[in-house]
Amino acid sequence: SSSSSSSSSSSLPPVQHSPGQCEFSLTVEGHRPAVLRYTSTTSPPPGHLTLYTTVVPATLEGRGVAKLLADAAFDHAVAERRRVKLTCWYLSGYLARHPREDVIELLLD
Repeated sequence: SSSSSSSSSSSLPPVQHSPGQCEFSLTVEGHRPAVLRYTSTTSPPPGHLTLYTTVVPATLEGRGVAKLLADAAFDHAVAERRRVKLTCWYLSGYLARHPREDVIELLLD
């Protein structure tokens, strides 16, 4: 089930994670950074992440940037076994279209 859209994202830089700022970002030269922001709790351990907004500058729309940010955030939550709350409509829709069992089992209602 290969999709033709995957090749366009290969020219994009990797997603950076800044835990101190609670955000994942992807910066393409000449554009404002695209960001996925979250809040983090540590109780009860290991705490949970609330992924609340994904912002992609209009100049980068349609290049799969939001998808890369979503995957990075989901991968991070899975790696750390953090529960996840999605209050961002984009992320909820993305997960519905591309279900990931490893993420779904971490979701908080």
